[in-house]
Amino acid sequence: MHDFMRILNELEGEIKDSKRSMLGGNRYIDEGKCMDYILTLKSLLPQDIKEAQIILAEKENILSEAEDYASHLVSDAKAKANKILDESELIAQAEYEADQILKNAKEEADRIKYETMNSVMDLLKESENKMIDIINCVRDSKNVIIDEFQSINNKGNNR
Repeated sequence: MHDFMRILNELEGEIKDSKRSMLGGNRYIDEGKCMDYILTLKSLLPQDIKEAQIILAEKENILSEAEDYASHLVSDAKAKANKILDESELIAQAEYEADQILKNAKEEADRIKYETMNSVMDLLKESENKMIDIINCVRDSKNVIIDEFQSINNKGNNR
């Protein structure tokens, strides 16, 4: 490639250094020299083009590999993000279900506590009523005995 550019520069120099004609501003160039430059360029051209094609192919290959690698990285990142998102959703669902279980357990505990207190109150009222019945029965029995005692006393005093 270096030789190619050097020869192009020499050809350019030959054209610039050539004399101008008085009429029309055309230049008088050494046709033989210019043809030698052109032939040399033609002989160099295929090698330089081959090198340029190899460089372009390598560039395209490197770009393709870079794109594949970037695509792979993006795909992996998306997969990891989806996995994290799925795990986050599972955690959120588990937390929601745990909250529901705790809420239901508290409601059930409150219900059982209320029912137990109602049952205890009913038992205490029933016990109180039975005790009142027993006290009334004892009172009645006491009154019967008192009445009988007074009746026996009254009979003994009458004699």
